[in-house]
Amino acid sequence: MSVLSDEQRNRSLEVMQEYLAATTGDGKSLTEVEAELDQRRVSVIEGELAPLLSVFLTGGVPLAEFRSKIDSVNKRHEYWGFRGVNGQMFYNMLVNVADDLFECEERSDAEI
Repeated sequence: MSVLSDEQRNRSLEVMQEYLAATTGDGKSLTEVEAELDQRRVSVIEGELAPLLSVFLTGGVPLAEFRSKIDSVNKRHEYWGFRGVNGQMFYNMLVNVADDLFECEERSDAEI
């Protein structure tokens, strides 16, 4: 494990302090902007994604429909970076290549 030199540590602190002091065009600090984004994320999770997940986990909606619904939510709310090969796109790829969607939906109590 490498240890930072005093110069590296001091520069790291300077950069962090510059970030914390920075503001956006409307005068908000970057931490305020991030806090607002976090609130919006929580709102979408609690208001849209968690209910969809709950219905899916109780068998109330098939996998293909669940995928379509969360894909729609995530396209409307771009808070998670679902445009790259991660997140929603990766999930869609798994479902799209599955030979048997029912097998994808099978889960034991231990997996839930």
